[in-house]
Amino acid sequence: MGNVFSNNDNDTNTIFNNFLYTFLRKFYASFPKKRTKFMQNSKAWLTTGIKTSCSNKRKLHLLYRKSNDPELKIYYKNYHKILSKVITLAKKKVLQ
Repeated sequence: MGNVFSNNDNDTNTIFNNFLYTFLRKFYASFPKKRTKFMQNSKAWLTTGIKTSCSNKRKLHLLYRKSNDPELKIYYKNYHKILSKVITLAKKKVLQ
């Protein structure tokens, strides 16, 4: 590695450019760029409340399939309908 001031030229710009070149070469060798991928959340509408409701709906669906209780079937259908409306409104709100 040569000295930054080894150039016999007294031109300030040349000396500075030599210094900057040497400094940047050492800097980038010591701290390489870290490549990261930015993942955009494409489901910003998916809140914790909606996640909880979807989990409850899945549990209700399992009961719905096994049961012959008409009240449970009506309850599940209403729950599903309301959750679908909430999800649709949440998606619309995010797109605005």
